[in-house]
Amino acid sequence: MNVTPSRVAAIECLKMVMDHKEPSDSAFNDFVSSDSFKISRLDRALAKEILFGSLRRYSTLSFRLQKHSNRQLSTLDPEVRSSLIVGAYQLDYMDRIPTRSAVNESVEYVKSKNIHGASGFVNAILRKYSKTAKYPSAPKPDNELAYLAYTYSHPKWLIERWMKQLKKINLLAILESNNHPPKNFIRINAKKLKGKSQKNLIAEINRLERVGASDTKVDFAWGLKKFPNLEEKESYFNQGSYSIQNISSQLVGHMAIPDGKDSKQRPKKILDVCSGLGGKLASMMERADDDTKFVAIEPMESRIEKSRENLERLALGTVEYKIQDFLEWSASKDFEPDLVLIDSPCSGLGIVRKYPEGKWQKNIDTILKFAKIQKKLLLHAIEQVQPGTKILYCVCSFELEESLQHFKHVRDSMSEQVKIVDLSERLPGFCKKFLYHQNQFFQTFPGKDGMDGFSAFMIERI
Repeated sequence: MNVTPSRVAAIECLKMVMDHKEPSDSAFNDFVSSDSFKISRLDRALAKEILFGSLRRYSTLSFRLQKHSNRQLSTLDPEVRSSLIVGAYQLDYMDRIPTRSAVNESVEYVKSKNIHGASGFVNAILRKYSKTAKYPSAPKPDNELAYLAYTYSHPKWLIERWMKQLKKINLLAILESNNHPPKNFIRINAKKLKGKSQKNLIAEINRLERVGASDTKVDFAWGLKKFPNLEEKESYFNQGSYSIQNISSQLVGHMAIPDGKDSKQRPKKILDVCSGLGGKLASMMERADDDTKFVAIEPMESRIEKSRENLERLALGTVEYKIQDFLEWSASKDFEPDLVLIDSPCSGLGIVRKYPEGKWQKNIDTILKFAKIQKKLLLHAIEQVQPGTKILYCVCSFELEESLQHFKHVRDSMSEQVKIVDLSERLPGFCKKFLYHQNQFFQTFPGKDGMDGFSAFMIERI
C-alpha cells in the first residue's frame, strides 16, 4: 500500500513544525509546492486540514496516545511520533475517514522510513486507540488546570496565566475558539471599485468565484464561507479587487486614516516601521489620499519583495522601502512623518487559530522578550518624531506585557512628551465597543465577532 500524498504532507509538515520549530504556513506551503512532490488540490486541502487540526489538538492527542504506550512519546523518533498524532487526529476528529485508512496510512508511512520495529508499534498503538477514541479517559474536573489543558489542548502555563487575567466565561470562549480555524474576511480595494458599489462587486465575486461572501457587523469587511482559489489568474483577487484580512487588522487602516474629509485627521506622510509583508501598509494605502507619501521599513529583503508584489497586484502606487532595523532609523528633513505605524513583532498569541504551533513553541520568556523589543520601538519613535506626529502601536496579542502595560507606561510616565489619542472617532460604530480606558485603548479577543486577539493605541508627540 502506498501512502497518499495528503498523509505524507501532513506527517512530514507536523514533524517540521513540532521538531524543527518551523512556522506551519511556510512549512506546509514549501513542502506541497516543491517540484519533487506531486499533490492534487483536493489532497492538498485534506493535508492542510489534518496538519492544522493535529497542531490544534496536539496535547490532547498526546495525552490519549500515551495511555496506550509503555514508551514515552517524547522519546520516539519524530517520524513515529508525528505519524501517531496524525493517525489519532483522524480517528478522533474526522468521522469521514475510515478507521482502516487512518491506521494503515500511518503504518505505511513509518514502514517507508525503515525505522526498526516502528510499523508494528504504530499499528498496535493506533488499533488500541481506535477502540477507545470515542470514549477517552481524561483528567478529573476537580483538577481544573489539568482538565482545561486536556479538554482544550492548551499548555498549562498559558491557561494558568489567562485564568488570572480573564473571567472564566471569557477564558473558556477563547480556549474553544483557538481550537477552530479562523474565519476569513475580504477587504475590498476601494481604489479598484471604479464606480461600483461594494455590494455589487461582492455579488460578482460570489457569482464567479463561489466563495459565499456575506455581510458582517461592519460595512467594510465581508465574511467568506469558502476560501478563494488564489492561484486562478483571472480571479478578482489577482486583479487586485480584494485582499484576505481579519477584521481586527483591517481596523488599523481606519485608526490610521479615519473616514471623513478633515485634512487635519488624514496624514500625508506615513512611516510603517515594521512593515513585514505589507498587509496593513496596503490597507492604509487603499484609504489614503492619492498624494500621501509612504515609507516602509523592514529588515528582511524577502518580505519587502512580497510586499512589493502585493502592492503591484492591488495597483496601489509606489512606496519607498528601507531595508533596515527601525532602531537604526532617524528622522530627516527630507521625510518627517505625521503618522508612524508600529505593527510590532510580538508573541502572536492572539492568532493561534491561524498559527496553532504558537501554543507549543512559545512561553513566558517569549512574551517578555517581545515586550522589551516593543518598548524600545515605542521609545525610539517618540524620540525621533516631531511634535504633532501620531504614533499608532498595535500587536496581534492581548498579553498584558505587550499591550496594556505599554499603554499605561506612556500614559502615566510620559505625559510631558506624548498625549493619548481618543480612538472613538476613528472607528466604525460597531467597533467602538472594543474601546477601553476612556476610548484610548483598543482590544479584541479570539473568536469574538470573528476577531483575532489584537491590541492597539495611538499617541501624539507634544
